[in-house]
Amino acid sequence: MKLKQIPILISCVSIFLANGQTAAAIENKHRGVNRQHEKYIESCINLNVDPCENFYEYACGKWQEYQVSEGGEDIYTEMLGLASYKANKELARKLDVMELNDMPDFVKKFKIAYDSCVTLKDFDLLHYVKWLRNNENITLPAMDEFNYEDTQNFDWIESLAVLRRYGLNRILIQENMIVTNNDTKKMILSIGQPEDNFLKLTSKNLKSLLNSMSISLDPMDFQILWQEIQQIEQRIKIMQMDEEEQSDDMYVKLKDLTLPWLRKYLSRLLNQSVLDDNIEVQIVNINYLVSLVDNLTKDFNNFQICKYLAIRFLWLLHQNTPTNFSHWECADMLHSLLPLASNWLYREQHSQLTYIVPEMEQIFQNIVLQFNQSLNEQKSFLNPKSFQYLSKKLWAIKLKIGNLPEIRTTEFVEHFYGNISLSSEDFYGNHLKLLDFAFYATHVIVPNIPQTDSMQYFYIFSLDDNILPSPYYDVDQNIVVVPYTSLRPPIYHRNFEQVYKYSALGSAIGHEIFHCFDNTGLQFDATGLINTAEYNRILETPIIAKNIKCINNLNPASLDEKIADISGLRYTYKAFVKQFPKAHTQTRLIHGKSMKLTEIFFLNFAQYYCDIEGNEDDDNYDEHGLASDRVNDALGNLIEFSNVYNCTPASKMYAMERCQMWRR
Repeated sequence: MKLKQIPILISCVSIFLANGQTAAAIENKHRGVNRQHEKYIESCINLNVDPCENFYEYACGKWQEYQVSEGGEDIYTEMLGLASYKANKELARKLDVMELNDMPDFVKKFKIAYDSCVTLKDFDLLHYVKWLRNNENITLPAMDEFNYEDTQNFDWIESLAVLRRYGLNRILIQENMIVTNNDTKKMILSIGQPEDNFLKLTSKNLKSLLNSMSISLDPMDFQILWQEIQQIEQRIKIMQMDEEEQSDDMYVKLKDLTLPWLRKYLSRLLNQSVLDDNIEVQIVNINYLVSLVDNLTKDFNNFQICKYLAIRFLWLLHQNTPTNFSHWECADMLHSLLPLASNWLYREQHSQLTYIVPEMEQIFQNIVLQFNQSLNEQKSFLNPKSFQYLSKKLWAIKLKIGNLPEIRTTEFVEHFYGNISLSSEDFYGNHLKLLDFAFYATHVIVPNIPQTDSMQYFYIFSLDDNILPSPYYDVDQNIVVVPYTSLRPPIYHRNFEQVYKYSALGSAIGHEIFHCFDNTGLQFDATGLINTAEYNRILETPIIAKNIKCINNLNPASLDEKIADISGLRYTYKAFVKQFPKAHTQTRLIHGKSMKLTEIFFLNFAQYYCDIEGNEDDDNYDEHGLASDRVNDALGNLIEFSNVYNCTPASKMYAMERCQMWRR
């Protein structure tokens, strides 16, 4: 008996030792991942700055040096760009060695498009013009043509419609598919005056554009072209200013549309020689559309307008094509052109997503629970109907990880891209076909696919979208979407400590949750329908009105973003310390200094926004505002931050009047 027990004993000891070694290996792996992230944090900190005077500069002051040390100065400017760059390099490496035998057809098409990009020699934007001339039966002028006797050969209205299908939008008119006000399952075409964010071309833009074409203009010809562009764009600016007194949006059927030029535009846009007169459209500012043709054509002929449209279209393509046609750049380009295919590929490469999704959902729910508690604490200050309205919105909001429908996914994506035909030797044709398909998908396919829940949700990007691996909020569907590419360092890692998970990606999720409750999001009820009566009632609540006024004073152009920045950070922090109360006392070494996890939370939050800052006049400046203002305003209005960093009322990071939308 004893002899038989010896092997059993040895076996048990071996298993115990193996398990111990495995546990130790896992622990070392976790420690290594977190120490690597701590080194990244240390690399960006500027220790010469007082965190209570300028926390953004303290957290991100060395970001540019880190960026240069990593060789990214010409590739990305912000931390989100770094994550995107790493994801695209990874995808490119996969595509370079991919075996296609057992892959779905949409993956093979992705690879064909990728190969046509990485093998392209001597990129020339004029090939796009030639392709459109041959395939769309439109006449577009060459950039070096300045006079054309027979201007009737050109039709700027048809050109505008065709170029819209390939991505040109918000030039002269804006056209999109929108959800109707009374039925979130129905989408209609919206057309009208562009939003007031028209950016003129600069002389530098034009020179850069012409350098990507096989033409050569002498200085005099360049000045002629540049003057013509300036004159047209000045007229566009005046037209938009003249129509500042906008008429109300109107919904009409095409049979009641009395603008012949607009019917012509829609006929070409929708590829319908005979328009279906029962199609319903939304008209945004009919006054602008009525006067558009007369205002534009009184000084400019068809030839001049068509040339201008071609230049704006080529500038759009110039901004959305690779600079050097490197492998990672081509992968990046196709990520936006074939989003469902790229998401499928990412998911296939990252089996750990199975374990990550439940954790993200838990973080999301913990933030929601904290806001729900706050709403209940403020119940007495709200009208009962308003409280019910807000509660329903909160509990209806959903989280989506990745951009894929989750029911029969492979079969769906295969069918979705089934009719696309690409060639490995035609980069320009592939690019334009995929842009045209994106238009078709958003105008025909998506409106006919019911997206009743987050399982079926997906989104098709346009050239207008600024695609970064950052979560976003879809107000129509009341859903927060976390791209797969957010789930990687330096934003996230499965083995990160919770302080890093909550403070970066968690705060970004919190930010998007509060777009549901910002000045715009409050207009929509839990189902996505506009409820003006309840919206007005909430804004008239004294405490809400006071808080909005306070936030608006920070930056009126970024009201919604300020609400989301401040509230998202506050409730994510509350969720973190609720789940991990020891964060107030537990420490980690950063630059040899013992820092509490609560200090590290705000530090890592700030570094999520590290960027190479320009100014508010830059083309890249958007409604979010400058990164430094986002960080400092969010933290300065949070008493918890002041307490953690011991900032006194004399400090710049200590706001004497704290602005919080959802705080008494």
